[in-house]
Amino acid sequence: MLIKIPVAVAELFDKISILQIKQQQLHDPKRLQHASHELEELMMIVKQHQLLSFLESNLFTQLCETNQTLWDVCEDRRQMEQLQRFDQNFIEKSRLEYQSNDDRAKIKQQINQHFGSTIVEVKSYKYFSHD
Repeated sequence: MLIKIPVAVAELFDKISILQIKQQQLHDPKRLQHASHELEELMMIVKQHQLLSFLESNLFTQLCETNQTLWDVCEDRRQMEQLQRFDQNFIEKSRLEYQSNDDRAKIKQQINQHFGSTIVEVKSYKYFSHD
């Protein structure tokens, strides 16, 4: 079954960047096949809306870099959790995770503004502007 839902434009590009990371990081063939299939579906949408050139943009590159940082941080924290190692490094990784998530939200906000997306992501953080 496939359910199509409206999303903010930035969500589409966010998901694509995450799936590209998964293609590089996943080693299980079945998981890799699922990620690749989803990426193909999303790329068809990008092509239908003539948005391919955005994949070469600075904003998309920033989003990819931020998502890669988040991927790495989360992997590190999972390993530390498994080892029950909650030292200063764990604290620093935890802080980097929420800081990177904030950066990601700001980049996505810029992408939505760039495209005039009628759906936008809303954060509850008091310090985060929802212009």
